[in-house]
Amino acid sequence: PDDKLAAVLGPVAFGLMSLFGGFFLNIDSLPFYLAWMQYLSLFRYSFSAIMQNEFRGLTFTCDMDDTAEWVESLEEGTREHVEEFLHLLPCPVPDGEKHLKRLKLDHSSIPFNLAVLFLMILGFRLMGFIMLRRRTNKLVPGARLKSGAQGSGNGALNSPLQASHAKPAADSDGERKKK
Repeated sequence: PDDKLAAVLGPVAFGLMSLFGGFFLNIDSLPFYLAWMQYLSLFRYSFSAIMQNEFRGLTFTCDMDDTAEWVESLEEGTREHVEEFLHLLPCPVPDGEKHLKRLKLDHSSIPFNLAVLFLMILGFRLMGFIMLRRRTNKLVPGARLKSGAQGSGNGALNSPLQASHAKPAADSDGERKKK
């Protein structure tokens, strides 16, 4: 993996996470073979926490004028279907709990969502650190200090990079040795 591949895969991953986060698509509308991708989305947990914060415990009041206005705003086919069942639902969404249930965001709490986000962020940071560490070791072979040379002050050079930047040793008069 290199920076060019990251520049291509980063936006793809971001797009997939936003698509499966629950904002653009209802979780129930996902096919079963793609539904697992919702659990990898940072947006799913943040959107769920925000929606729960806003809608939990909220009650909506709708009078007949509001309901009639809402029905009139629907498309013709949908309007006819809604009018059949309108007597069962005086308010399209009577409270926040029903709205969360309709969006399938009622299954977890705010602290759970925040904990998952925190763990995902730590996991991504750890993955990035490991990948950078592996890449650095590939670019500079033998860059690690040997255990005896670490902190011993003997000036052991253990990599080609260190050897190429080493200063020539000085003799007793302070002049540099000639090769």
